[in-house]
Amino acid sequence: MATRRLFTECLDVMTTPVFDGLRDGDPVALARLRVLQDNLMHQREDRHRVEALTALIADKVEQQGNW
Repeated sequence: MATRRLFTECLDVMTTPVFDGLRDGDPVALARLRVLQDNLMHQREDRHRVEALTALIADKVEQQGNW
């Protein structure tokens, strides 16, 4: 159940307008990305799926540079 929720959050981050906010450096969108990354890092169940989601979010974090 927790992985399903995190998957939904990942999809939300990749959709408009959240993704547009990330591209534009919107602090709210960036904070949401940070929280999602932290939640993924602390998810202990279903690690193979969580690792795939973590890679997706890590790519977005890297694209944002130092924030």
